[in-house]
Amino acid sequence: MDYIKQHYFTEENIGLYYLSPYVTVRKHQPDSLCLIREDRQTELLLPDEKQQALGLLEQLVNGICETDLSDCLLDSLNAEPQDWIAACLQGGIIE
Repeated sequence: MDYIKQHYFTEENIGLYYLSPYVTVRKHQPDSLCLIREDRQTELLLPDEKQQALGLLEQLVNGICETDLSDCLLDSLNAEPQDWIAACLQGGIIE
């Protein structure tokens, strides 16, 4: 039987972003990962550099504050952090 990890939010971690427990991580190419939320038909490619993708994924699994997430996105994706975060929240990739 498979179990879904649920996040227990407290005053200390309520401001952190987490990878949704409904997301599946799949290898996309040799050096990139894809986050998939099948029930919402949402997919998100992580950086081509595997170490950057794994680092971002690990931080999202453990919880990351918005400032650190924004810095990580600027460094690894060269993406506009607020747009990326908003799209991931709407798509159910992060919570």
